[in-house]
Amino acid sequence: MDNPNPTFSIIVPVYKVEAYLPQCLDSILGQSIPDFELILVDDGSTDSSGAICDQYARDDGRVRVIHKTNGGQSTARNAGLEIAGGRYVLFIDSDDWLEKDALARLLPLLAEEPDVIVYSFFYRFDNAPVSGSTSLRGFPSKCSGGEFLRCMATRKVLDLSVPWNKVYRRQLFEENRIRFIEGIINEDGPFFLETFLLAEKVAVLDQPLYSYRKGRADATTSSNSIRNFDSLMTGIAHTRARLRGTKWDKYVNRLLLTYAVFATTQRYKTAEDTRLVLERSSSKEYRQMLRKLWRQAHFSWNISLLAAMILCGPRLTKKLLRTL
Repeated sequence: MDNPNPTFSIIVPVYKVEAYLPQCLDSILGQSIPDFELILVDDGSTDSSGAICDQYARDDGRVRVIHKTNGGQSTARNAGLEIAGGRYVLFIDSDDWLEKDALARLLPLLAEEPDVIVYSFFYRFDNAPVSGSTSLRGFPSKCSGGEFLRCMATRKVLDLSVPWNKVYRRQLFEENRIRFIEGIINEDGPFFLETFLLAEKVAVLDQPLYSYRKGRADATTSSNSIRNFDSLMTGIAHTRARLRGTKWDKYVNRLLLTYAVFATTQRYKTAEDTRLVLERSSSKEYRQMLRKLWRQAHFSWNISLLAAMILCGPRLTKKLLRTL
């Protein structure tokens, strides 16, 4: 490794992405700032992804490769965190890519040593132009993590809980032993909330520095599976246990309520296994969780109405939503 203490550690979990991986890695290694290490975690790929990682490591001393048995994206990101040596950490998905000079535009913000930097990103489809981007307009350029969550909750912005449009101070993870929950699909939400409630200094950059690939035909995770629904509920329970009693509790509960209602109603409308989703949302455990969030959150009327409908009549709610 060329530099044992780089400014940035960039962690890329890799699993069966041979068609997309070179574009991702070239976008990182082609950055105008060379002060970073690139950690590739091959999560038991059965295609040529692992060999591609090894070739890039042979060609560039900044690249480090971990080969491990398949355990999911959380285990891969956690494995990368265990060996990361940079002051700041970025997570990049292996089918996405960084925009040109992304690191150069982030570097000046490190002068005030923020715990997290949040930046905008593009939505892109294969072989198509930009289909849109997030906007951080209206968010304060500097704030605490709790204030950022409050802004998210009041603006009803949900697509900022992903890990890959942020830069994190690595010591924040080490001081608080923050890691992704392993064994679930919806690991992003709990990780995001825990990190931001511990972040005292957040910097916001309303510039799209990342391209997020949508609509991959060979994507392996179905957003409508019952496992996805169960994982979301597990993540919500974990987050409530870890974060209950903070001064930002009502805003966390509002975000969690929104996630829960959104997940339930979307799966009423689209999931192939709607019977199982209905059983879960009719269970005593689920209803207790939703009722507690509903009582403690500050939420908008539409979320309140949907939560009340699910609590009072999940079967009727499902019928109504599937006719809309």
